[in-house]
Amino acid sequence: MAGLPNVALLGEKPYQELPHYLYAFDVCIIPFKLPELIKATNPVKVYEYLCSGKPVVATRLPELELIGPPLVYVAKSRREFPRLIEEALNERNVTSLARKRVAYAQKNSWEARGEHYSDLLRAAFPKVSIVVLCYNNL
Repeated sequence: MAGLPNVALLGEKPYQELPHYLYAFDVCIIPFKLPELIKATNPVKVYEYLCSGKPVVATRLPELELIGPPLVYVAKSRREFPRLIEEALNERNVTSLARKRVAYAQKNSWEARGEHYSDLLRAAFPKVSIVVLCYNNL
Protein backbone atom coordinates (compact mmCIF):
# COMPACT_ATOMS: atom_id res chain seq x y z
CA MET A 1 0.00 0.00 0.00
CA ALA A 2 1.31 3.38 -0.97
CA GLY A 3 2.65 5.32 2.00
CA LEU A 4 2.46 2.37 4.40
CA PRO A 5 5.74 0.45 4.12
CA ASN A 6 4.84 -1.82 7.05
CA VAL A 7 1.55 -2.99 5.46
CA ALA A 8 1.37 -5.79 2.91
CA LEU A 9 -1.83 -7.06 1.32
CA LEU A 10 -1.25 -10.78 0.89
CA GLY A 11 -4.58 -11.78 -0.60
CA GLU A 12 -6.64 -14.81 0.32
CA LYS A 13 -4.81 -17.58 2.16
CA PRO A 14 -5.86 -21.20 2.80
CA TYR A 15 -7.35 -21.66 6.27
CA GLN A 16 -4.61 -24.17 7.23
CA GLU A 17 -1.93 -21.50 6.75
CA LEU A 18 -3.53 -18.92 9.04
CA PRO A 19 -2.02 -20.20 12.33
CA HIS A 20 1.45 -19.52 10.91
CA TYR A 21 0.50 -15.87 10.40
CA LEU A 22 -1.15 -15.66 13.83
CA TYR A 23 2.06 -16.90 15.44
CA ALA A 24 3.82 -13.73 14.23
CA PHE A 25 1.16 -11.33 15.62
CA ASP A 26 1.96 -9.23 18.68
CA VAL A 27 -1.66 -8.06 19.05
CA CYS A 28 -4.78 -9.37 17.34
CA ILE A 29 -7.42 -6.89 16.23
CA ILE A 30 -11.11 -7.02 15.43
CA PRO A 31 -11.74 -3.58 13.87
CA PHE A 32 -15.39 -4.10 12.89
CA LYS A 33 -17.64 -1.28 11.78
CA LEU A 34 -20.74 -1.24 13.97
CA PRO A 35 -23.98 -1.29 11.98
CA GLU A 36 -26.96 -2.69 13.91
CA LEU A 37 -26.67 -6.19 12.42
CA ILE A 38 -23.03 -6.63 13.47
CA LYS A 39 -23.91 -5.67 17.05
CA ALA A 40 -25.84 -8.95 17.33
CA THR A 41 -22.84 -11.11 16.42
CA ASN A 42 -20.37 -13.03 18.51
CA PRO A 43 -17.26 -13.09 16.32
CA VAL A 44 -15.71 -16.55 16.28
CA LYS A 45 -12.42 -14.86 15.43
CA VAL A 46 -12.05 -13.76 19.08
CA TYR A 47 -11.92 -17.39 20.29
CA GLU A 48 -9.36 -18.26 17.63
CA TYR A 49 -7.25 -15.31 18.76
CA LEU A 50 -7.67 -16.08 22.46
CA CYS A 51 -6.60 -19.70 22.00
CA SER A 52 -3.26 -18.32 20.81
CA GLY A 53 -2.89 -16.47 24.13
CA LYS A 54 -2.35 -13.17 22.30
CA PRO A 55 -3.98 -9.90 23.41
CA VAL A 56 -7.03 -8.84 21.40
CA VAL A 57 -8.19 -5.27 20.69
CA ALA A 58 -11.68 -4.90 19.28
CA THR A 59 -14.36 -2.37 18.52
CA ARG A 60 -17.28 -2.17 20.91
CA LEU A 61 -19.28 -5.32 20.17
CA PRO A 62 -21.66 -6.26 23.01
CA GLU A 63 -20.48 -9.90 23.07
CA LEU A 64 -16.86 -8.79 23.39
CA GLU A 65 -17.67 -6.34 26.16
CA LEU A 66 -18.92 -9.37 28.13
CA ILE A 67 -15.44 -10.87 27.89
CA GLY A 68 -13.71 -7.55 28.56
CA PRO A 69 -10.25 -6.74 29.83
CA PRO A 70 -7.71 -8.12 30.35
CA LEU A 71 -8.72 -10.90 27.92
CA VAL A 72 -10.10 -8.51 25.29
CA TYR A 73 -9.51 -4.78 25.12
CA VAL A 74 -12.70 -3.12 23.87
CA ALA A 75 -12.33 0.33 22.30
CA LYS A 76 -15.21 2.69 22.94
CA SER A 77 -14.07 5.08 20.19
CA ARG A 78 -11.82 5.33 17.14
CA ARG A 79 -9.34 7.32 19.19
CA GLU A 80 -9.16 4.68 21.88
CA PHE A 81 -8.40 1.83 19.45
CA PRO A 82 -4.71 2.68 18.80
CA ARG A 83 -4.21 3.54 22.48
CA LEU A 84 -5.47 0.08 23.46
CA ILE A 85 -3.16 -1.53 20.91
CA GLU A 86 -0.28 0.26 22.61
CA GLU A 87 -1.54 -0.91 26.01
CA ALA A 88 -1.79 -4.49 24.76
CA LEU A 89 1.76 -4.32 23.39
CA ASN A 90 2.99 -3.26 26.83
CA GLU A 91 1.16 -5.84 28.94
CA ARG A 92 2.69 -7.10 32.13
CA ASN A 93 2.15 -10.69 33.33
CA VAL A 94 2.18 -11.85 29.70
CA THR A 95 2.44 -15.55 30.58
CA SER A 96 -0.37 -15.42 33.13
CA LEU A 97 -2.66 -13.50 30.77
CA ALA A 98 -1.88 -15.90 27.91
CA ARG A 99 -2.91 -18.84 30.10
CA LYS A 100 -6.16 -17.10 31.06
CA ARG A 101 -6.95 -16.36 27.42
CA VAL A 102 -6.32 -19.95 26.36
CA ALA A 103 -8.45 -21.28 29.24
CA TYR A 104 -11.30 -18.95 28.30
CA ALA A 105 -11.14 -20.06 24.67
CA GLN A 106 -11.17 -23.73 25.71
CA LYS A 107 -14.32 -23.15 27.80
CA ASN A 108 -15.95 -21.72 24.67
CA SER A 109 -15.08 -24.44 22.16
CA TRP A 110 -17.90 -25.77 20.00
CA GLU A 111 -17.73 -29.02 21.96
CA ALA A 112 -17.98 -27.23 25.33
CA ARG A 113 -20.89 -25.10 24.10
CA GLY A 114 -22.66 -28.18 22.73
CA GLU A 115 -22.32 -29.96 26.08
CA HIS A 116 -23.63 -26.88 27.90
CA TYR A 117 -26.74 -26.68 25.73
CA SER A 118 -27.28 -30.44 25.92
CA ASP A 119 -27.23 -30.16 29.72
CA LEU A 120 -29.77 -27.33 29.58
CA LEU A 121 -32.06 -29.35 27.32
CA ARG A 122 -31.78 -32.45 29.51
CA ALA A 123 -32.69 -30.37 32.56
CA ALA A 124 -35.65 -28.76 30.80
CA PHE A 125 -36.88 -31.92 29.10
CA PRO A 126 -36.03 -35.00 31.17
CA LYS A 127 -36.58 -38.39 29.61
CA VAL A 128 -40.08 -39.76 29.86
CA SER A 129 -41.72 -43.02 28.94
CA ILE A 130 -44.61 -42.96 26.53
CA VAL A 131 -47.02 -45.86 26.35
CA VAL A 132 -49.36 -45.98 23.39
CA LEU A 133 -52.30 -48.27 23.90
CA CYS A 134 -53.80 -49.96 20.90
CA TYR A 135 -56.14 -52.89 20.40
CA ASN A 136 -55.25 -55.70 18.08
CA ASN A 137 -52.58 -53.64 16.30
CA LEU A 138 -48.85 -53.04 16.49
